Amino acid sequence: MRSAESGGRKGRRNGLKRVVDALRGRSDDLALLSGLVIGCVVLLALFSEYRASVIASGDFGIIWCGPRALLDGADPYDPASWDAERLRYGMPITNSAVYAYPPWVAIALLPLGALPFGVAAFTWTAGGIVCAALALRALLHTHAPGLPAVHALVGFVLLVSQPGVATFFSGQWGFVLVAAVAAAAVFARTRRPIAGALSTVVFIAKPQYFVLLGWALLRAYLARGQTRFALTLIAAGAVILVASLTVGRNALAAWLGAVGPVVAGDQTATTLSAAFGDLGGEVGVVAAVLVLFAAIAIGLSFDPRGDSWLAVWIPLSSLAATYARSYDQLVLLPSLVIATGVLARRSTRIAVFFGAATLTLFALGSILLYALAASRNREDTSVALTMLIFGLIAACLWSSRRETGPGQVMGEAGRS
Repeated sequence: MRSAESGGRKGRRNGLKRVVDALRGRSDDLALLSGLVIGCVVLLALFSEYRASVIASGDFGIIWCGPRALLDGADPYDPASWDAERLRYGMPITNSAVYAYPPWVAIALLPLGALPFGVAAFTWTAGGIVCAALALRALLHTHAPGLPAVHALVGFVLLVSQPGVATFFSGQWGFVLVAAVAAAAVFARTRRPIAGALSTVVFIAKPQYFVLLGWALLRAYLARGQTRFALTLIAAGAVILVASLTVGRNALAAWLGAVGPVVAGDQTATTLSAAFGDLGGEVGVVAAVLVLFAAIAIGLSFDPRGDSWLAVWIPLSSLAATYARSYDQLVLLPSLVIATGVLARRSTRIAVFFGAATLTLFALGSILLYALAASRNREDTSVALTMLIFGLIAACLWSSRRETGPGQVMGEAGRS
């Protein structure tokens, strides 16, 4: 009898917990949705006309014309003909003699290139926002459940921050890359290495930005016993390489030769070397290298089995980029979500304060730094935001650097 009564009480408690979790999840979703809706209203009200005026001559025009050229039988990696092809599509001449993205991007975006430009631009941006919202929702539910204020702010800041606004009107990759980073982090926690590897493959759209994060994800999955992540990456890489050869044997070499020197030598980019070089010349560049090495040493102090690992290495990878722009900083958002979740294990109040403060800092700081960049006609100073986000996360999670995750190495998450 006692055993039956005990089992009944346990069943009622479990049932009550499920109801509470469901209500909490619904509240979180409503908060995220409200942030997204308000953000969309602000974007459309303030920037829709500007987007319409610049989208064809902006970054999306560059992204779209590569796959479109392939479908039309042209070679986007032939410097002798590429300028003429771009003009034929009504796209601007850039400082790259060939298509600005690697061959695998041109192949992957063939469905987008098959669409008329206006339809493609809408699909790209709207689809990117939806993917980012869904991936961030999963990340928030995994790391920061029961914090609706943070959920609402994440939805709003995704769209109404300088990186979010710039991604919207330029048609850049930001929303897609946020989705990929958030998804890879979720799959790392929920022990789904194949899905995590496929999410990570998206990083090669902008490989210079994700070298350290790709390594950090590989290190995290292997430390957690998920060797299928590495095997899937190898298989996916082989498929991508073979597919890229269909563009032409010299396509990759042409892309590297034309694009590499342009992006590596841009001293106005949002990178450590550009910012420190602007301040101190060659001595400043040396200082940038030392700062990066110090940041890597801090990152290596964290246990790759714990959530803090990815929270630190996402902004650290951004610091190591050889070429970046301020809109690329949108990928910092998943690190703030993960860090908030780590702090929530100690105190909900501290977690909410950290999440609200850092998300507000991200939104306002990015706008102020961009105003400074516009006045100087160079974005190198915007890297201060990445440095600040990295420093805040590393400092606030330092005492958690040896943690291996909830339930010790994600056991609870894997069974839920």
